[in-house]
Amino acid sequence: MDIKCSYISCKKPASFICHCSDVSIVACSKHFKAHINSSPELIHNPESVFKPLSPILKTETTKALQKTLQNFTESVSTIKETLQCLNRAGDFLVKSLNKRKKICKKYIQGLVESNEFPIASTERYRLSDEVTLKDIEKEMKNVISGLEIEDLKFEAYKLINVLDSLNLTERIESDIEDDRDKWPYLDNKLYFFEDNTKSLVEFNPVSCKSKIKPIEIGEDQGHLAAICEIPGGKVFTSGGFSDTYRENSYIIDLKTNTSEVLPRIRPRMRACATYLNQSIYLFGGWFNNSTCFCDRIDLNNKIVVSISNLPSNIGNTSAVAINDKILISGTSNFLQLYNTKDDNYSIVSRGLTFGTDNLLIQDKNRVILLSKPNIFVCDMNNLENWINISSGASFESTTSKPVIRGRMAYFVDMSMNIYQFNLDTFVLKKMPRFNS
Repeated sequence: MDIKCSYISCKKPASFICHCSDVSIVACSKHFKAHINSSPELIHNPESVFKPLSPILKTETTKALQKTLQNFTESVSTIKETLQCLNRAGDFLVKSLNKRKKICKKYIQGLVESNEFPIASTERYRLSDEVTLKDIEKEMKNVISGLEIEDLKFEAYKLINVLDSLNLTERIESDIEDDRDKWPYLDNKLYFFEDNTKSLVEFNPVSCKSKIKPIEIGEDQGHLAAICEIPGGKVFTSGGFSDTYRENSYIIDLKTNTSEVLPRIRPRMRACATYLNQSIYLFGGWFNNSTCFCDRIDLNNKIVVSISNLPSNIGNTSAVAINDKILISGTSNFLQLYNTKDDNYSIVSRGLTFGTDNLLIQDKNRVILLSKPNIFVCDMNNLENWINISSGASFESTTSKPVIRGRMAYFVDMSMNIYQFNLDTFVLKKMPRFNS
């Protein structure tokens, strides 16, 4: 915000700040002269409110401001569009409720005047006019059923996500400090390739919209590849499957839509990619069968390092970074912690039973294990104690890195279905088919 002159009724921008007393004076040129004349006994040592920046800080500050401007511009557009959708969905819901209000009033009037209530009996032969509580409950369900509230809830969630995204302080500080390694939620958006194409889908969790980015890349890409964001506005992708296994790995520049081929990494599918401290980790996965081999990609030197194998062949791996360790889940109820310094694995919980399709989500100081059909949660500092808090989750195999916005986590499965997972209610919802 503009720094305004602190004198009452003055709307001019401030030019100077003076620390001549316990209370600093911020004033425009005119009122600063008046301040000096009114307090000649004080020692005035004025400073300009405009400070010169070093070339590096100037560049970083400009980039941060441009990014903030872009975020505000996108938010304004999304808010306007969402409010229009909210109005339409709200109007439709109000009409439905008013219709049901009339029905309720009509039924009440009928009961008062003639002690009668309409019952649509499904019994072919009914020998008595006697009405049971079951009859009443059935008719009452007909009165309240059919309310279309999902569209309204969906638009409301979108608006909440936009409002949450307007808190940009941490994002700007991160841009200026360029210290993304300390931020565990690196992924800002969902990225995945349309199967057997070179088209990268970018899903924005704030606007809940997708766009297609044609990428200059060596070959058509498949599904269930290991893919994640890395610093510098780039995306790492490796492996996947479409008719055959994809054997190449790339770093994609999201600004230029170009790709850089990496040294050969052992091909696989059904394994997620996890970024930590300028490295990407790949654990197990599937290559004709579940596998145990694991790799670390050193992004500084662009080399591939083989790390310790998993204790057994594990497919459908998911992982989250916890300090210098990585929690890994996978098939056969696999749940272990990899120590990046010691290059070894340790069991964190025994006897936990979960589905083949699974996904780890880090939510502040807790970890959520989303599986089919059960959902488990534990404290990040107590990985041995998992609580089954819900059941009924349904999704297909995924190698997605979840993106969190507000209290919603988003991920994509092998069929390009995008899901919204409520971190408070633990409700999993399939989003409308992605569109551009």
